[in-house]
Amino acid sequence: MLYEKHVPADDLLAPLFATMPRDQPQREAAVLAEAFGGPPVGDRAPQASGRPDFTGEQRARWVALAVRAADEAKLPAEPEFRAALTSYLEWTSRTGDAAPPAWDWGPAGPPAEEPAPAAADRTEEVTRPGPDQTVSFAAHVKPMFREHDRQSMSFAFDLWSRDDVQAHAADILGRLADRHHALRRRLARRADRGVQTLDGVRLPAVAGDGPACDHPAMTTVTTSYWPADVSEPVLETTVGGILRAAAAAQPGSLAMVAGVPDPAARRRWTYAQLLAESEQAARALTARFAPGERVAVWAPNLPEWVILEYAAGLAGLVLVTVNPAFRPAELAYVLNQSGAAGIFLVPEFRSPMAQFLAEVRADVPSLREEVYFTEWAEFVATAPADAVLPEVRPDDIAQIQYTSGTTGFPKGAELHHRGLTNNARFYTERIGLRPGEVYVNPMPLFHTAGCGMGVLGSAQRLAAHVPVLAFDPALVLELLETERGAVFGGAPTMMIAMLGHPDFERRDLSGLRIAVSGGAPVPADLVRRVESQLGVVFCIVFGTTECSPLLTVVRPDASAEDRAETLGTPLPQTEILIADVGTGAPVPVGQPGELCARGYLVMRGYHDAAEATAAAIDAEGWYHTGDLASLDGRGYLRIEGRIKDMIIRGGENIYPREIEDALFAHPAVAEAVVVGVPDQTWGEVVAAFVRVVPRQPVPEPGELRAWCRERLAPYKTPLHWVFVDEFPTTPSGKIQKYKLRESFSEAQSG
Repeated sequence: MLYEKHVPADDLLAPLFATMPRDQPQREAAVLAEAFGGPPVGDRAPQASGRPDFTGEQRARWVALAVRAADEAKLPAEPEFRAALTSYLEWTSRTGDAAPPAWDWGPAGPPAEEPAPAAADRTEEVTRPGPDQTVSFAAHVKPMFREHDRQSMSFAFDLWSRDDVQAHAADILGRLADRHHALRRRLARRADRGVQTLDGVRLPAVAGDGPACDHPAMTTVTTSYWPADVSEPVLETTVGGILRAAAAAQPGSLAMVAGVPDPAARRRWTYAQLLAESEQAARALTARFAPGERVAVWAPNLPEWVILEYAAGLAGLVLVTVNPAFRPAELAYVLNQSGAAGIFLVPEFRSPMAQFLAEVRADVPSLREEVYFTEWAEFVATAPADAVLPEVRPDDIAQIQYTSGTTGFPKGAELHHRGLTNNARFYTERIGLRPGEVYVNPMPLFHTAGCGMGVLGSAQRLAAHVPVLAFDPALVLELLETERGAVFGGAPTMMIAMLGHPDFERRDLSGLRIAVSGGAPVPADLVRRVESQLGVVFCIVFGTTECSPLLTVVRPDASAEDRAETLGTPLPQTEILIADVGTGAPVPVGQPGELCARGYLVMRGYHDAAEATAAAIDAEGWYHTGDLASLDGRGYLRIEGRIKDMIIRGGENIYPREIEDALFAHPAVAEAVVVGVPDQTWGEVVAAFVRVVPRQPVPEPGELRAWCRERLAPYKTPLHWVFVDEFPTTPSGKIQKYKLRESFSEAQSG
């Protein structure tokens, strides 16, 4: 029987392979055995395990792992074995004993076992592990870090003394990542593509994994529907909960650095310090607001902004993010539409914000509290000593994020804790952010790319987050150098500004590994320029505020062509449909249609806007993005433009993105935006708005027209050319095409 002796995890799982095809058990056993620190099952001589002898409770957790492996990987296992596993698990979970009294141990009888030591005594009996044990322990603990289950982590740490945990934590994670890279690359080269691995027990995917560890990469489709990859779970996490988990796992690790221009003013927080201040601020919030109330934040990327985000999450409040560039009418709209009961702000940042608030205060009846970040310490000090923080659920609304408003007044997307936290985790896992690395984040915190991807993603990878006060290319380049930034995320316009800045050549950016961009079309030539000039891997991301925000991310180990010319593949647990605009049915692979998404990540709805919500989310739960996109057979996404931006010239559909990419490749073009404008003959024709590279002569329209004719069909070549110094943009950097169309029409009529 299985439990006649204590066995390592690879032997424990071996019976699961019994009914597989002849070559599959060996391959699957190799995956598990190597992952847990030993040679493949069947390829080694019997020998004593170098691992600590597990107690009944600890072995029961390995049994749970085996049961989950069989369930999630849908492996054919002997019914008797499955029944035995389940019975043993139920007994040990209920009693903590090593074996149930009615267990049939077979002729050999039960194993001789000492009673399981008390949890408090276990750490005294375990010596410092050797290298093999370190890898084995890491393989078991790493998924627990990912799940942020503090109880499970406590169990795992009982295998070591607490000092050992602290001493080896960084080594564990680094060795694990390196081993996982090597193992998965070897398996990817030799594995049959029809064989799936045990996703239920595999190590978490990290950047550089090959297709053997990524379910979608082994999938092909014939219609433009991509089923959700369920190999990675959606966790029941909250904004405050992930900070508590990070502080429990690595209390002394660097969590945040204030990205301000003055190096002497760059305060630093460890995860323990960040949690302590966030919980204190949360208690102060409970004295002024009730759970579920809305609290606005109106400020640049201050570290206190991040602390307030965590504090609101811990206090059960809904954070309403407000763009610091808003004028009085825009501010009043957001405060009234959200029903904000309070606002946190700075007195001034590029505009007199305190004055603006005073101008509209009488017109916002719901607003009863205003707190200035200049008085943050005094606010935190008001926390009642006996305040009890409420229980916050993963499906509670965490934030109301207002859409960028490229077409008019914004709508408030209600985003829940589960969506924001899991999406950020999937994102930073996909790009391979490592514990202890530095994530430099100039994206505005009032945007999901800033407070979601940057803040919540870094915490769930135990990385250090540097919120940049406000984007300035010189400041970002300096922070990347001095803080040894490994990952940088920014809009395409930010990338262009950094590459063109005089400081670019003199800064040491050798620590940078990954550049991330999205939120607006990223030209393929920009990707190639960044990778060539910085020596990094460029990962394009794509999403919408309503989806928390990301749908797809390019994997770092994708081909150079896929990195430059696609938006990557869907993140785990994300269902994608490219629908025919007329019928709603999936279009054939490669054909454009409306991009729709479904899953845990979709917003609850637009705040106080039932009609707009119903128009965006259909009865089957699909969120309709309004984007024209195509999906290839491997699941790689391409965006063709917005449905309303598609140009119809004499019955021919024209997608602006194709023309914009062709123009961006011209050496004199810094940015190009294409729109359709009315024409009496053709209905619509193409107009191109061009910003020239600084200090370059403005090219003649005929030169650009000839450039396009060499690369595009004649009907796609722009008829009208407009040269501009800058483009109208939203706060998140998206170009407002409707304003360009309006300016063109006004010029024509004038």
